[in-house]
Amino acid sequence: MRRLIVRIGIPLVALLGCVLMASGQSLCDFQPPESTIGSAELSFAYQHHDDGRTPEVDSSLGQLTTRAERIHDSPMLGYTLSVDTELSLDTWTATSWLGGGSASYRYYVSQELPLFVYAAVRLDAATYYVQPSCEIRSGVGVGRFRDVTPLAKTFRILRELLETGNVNRPLLSRAMIQIADEIARESEYDAFDDYVTAVAEAIGAAIGTPLDSAGVLAVQTELENEETERYCGAILQGGVGYELVDPYGDVRDVLYVMSADVGQALTPDSQLRCKMSWSGASEDFLGENTSILDVIYAAELADGNEVRAEYSITRFSAEANAAVVSQSAGVEYTLDWKPADVVLNLSLSKESGDPRWTVDLSISLAIDLL
Repeated sequence: MRRLIVRIGIPLVALLGCVLMASGQSLCDFQPPESTIGSAELSFAYQHHDDGRTPEVDSSLGQLTTRAERIHDSPMLGYTLSVDTELSLDTWTATSWLGGGSASYRYYVSQELPLFVYAAVRLDAATYYVQPSCEIRSGVGVGRFRDVTPLAKTFRILRELLETGNVNRPLLSRAMIQIADEIARESEYDAFDDYVTAVAEAIGAAIGTPLDSAGVLAVQTELENEETERYCGAILQGGVGYELVDPYGDVRDVLYVMSADVGQALTPDSQLRCKMSWSGASEDFLGENTSILDVIYAAELADGNEVRAEYSITRFSAEANAAVVSQSAGVEYTLDWKPADVVLNLSLSKESGDPRWTVDLSISLAIDLL
């Protein structure tokens, strides 16, 4: 099995740490019977510099990255769909690219136990492949993903009401769950105003007094916020796979496969995601395997500031060749410093054979003068 998949990842220790942390967070107490979590991201960066004193363009490099995902969980069925692409540009021409997509469907043995059997398909393509790769997977697993956004919104609304004096004491857990249940019923209302009124009335019933106009406005503002998506859970699965198409045209292998996906809403304002995938040839899985590990942390800070951090590591080992390791890390900090917005971005990357890390640092500043 010859394959080199460049993807984002984290050490297995961090993944296990995510699993342990998932057991102690109050947000994860919210367990709706059905959850659908979706996200789509697009990032683009390009730098072009042409010094008139030199005969050629001095620098013209860029990168386009996309990521989309959808996770659904119901009492008996679940699925995970994901797509990732990365395109490198030089003088506005694509020099290298890679992309991957997967679909995994889960069937639970009962509504009470999080045990399931699954079937999955994965596609990968890249400029260094002879042809796109395709493999199928099947096996057993355990775990679920839960959308805890309604409870996170409840925390954020009550925090705002405490700061403005509309609420003078924290609520009991049962009362907060009842408010979160009402927030989760958005699809049942034909008009958004009716939805806001129902949530405000639920909060008023919990605190023992109706909310004033400022309190209702705080509820409406948070309910309109579509960026607050929080989720908890873990899905661990393992089994066997088979290469329908080998990316280098080699012999198609039977594979041993394992994967893990852990999400943790650390606070109402922060989210941690850990992912791992491992596949190895059945004949020599210790010497011929690919490991993909990933961690992403995002948080909304005080006064509108935001931070996002990623770390990745991919390890590829094939036959007698030395293992190939690719790492990347990045931190983006957005400072809402009125009347200015400041974005600081630090990225690092390193591959096997590189003498040191490649470092890219950028700072951008936008000011409203009027």
